[in-house]
Amino acid sequence: MRRGRGRGRIGATMKKTLTLLAACVLLSGCELFLAHHRIEFNEAAFNRARSAWEAQGITSYTFETSGFSAGPWPVFRITVVDGEFTSLEPIDAGTWQNLDVFEDMIMERRTIPMVFDQIAARYRRARANPPRVGYRYSIGVAYNAEYHFPESVSTTGVVSTRRPVDGGWGNFTIKNFRPVR
Repeated sequence: MRRGRGRGRIGATMKKTLTLLAACVLLSGCELFLAHHRIEFNEAAFNRARSAWEAQGITSYTFETSGFSAGPWPVFRITVVDGEFTSLEPIDAGTWQNLDVFEDMIMERRTIPMVFDQIAARYRRARANPPRVGYRYSIGVAYNAEYHFPESVSTTGVVSTRRPVDGGWGNFTIKNFRPVR
């Protein structure tokens, strides 16, 4: 009889062990699932860079900008004087025939503060959408070491449902930044 009792205890212990093991596997699977479905953005670095940019008080400058979303964009030069956009001129239009399409997109970020605003708005919209199956949204930003503006911005959005993610995927760059004194 002792043998039977021993097996009963081993059986009960084995059931508990297997139950705990299954729970751990399920919980770790949930953690991996939640970690995969998230919004990736370094908000602290963004806020530091924006504060550093604003502290410099630069209001007159020129820069060149371009982007890529389903193909490369032409390069445009933007001029800002006293915080106000003053001109947009194509630098390298290549073989593009209809520059109006690109000009409209670039006008959304015609000043450095507008670039910061656009990044913040994308992050807010991504956070407003609750994570769902197959959802991942990433905003990667590289900041200029001297002036702290967003030098390169890359966004990716992936959804396995039929509802699109705002912003899709693409990137844009700011180069040849020069303060006008």
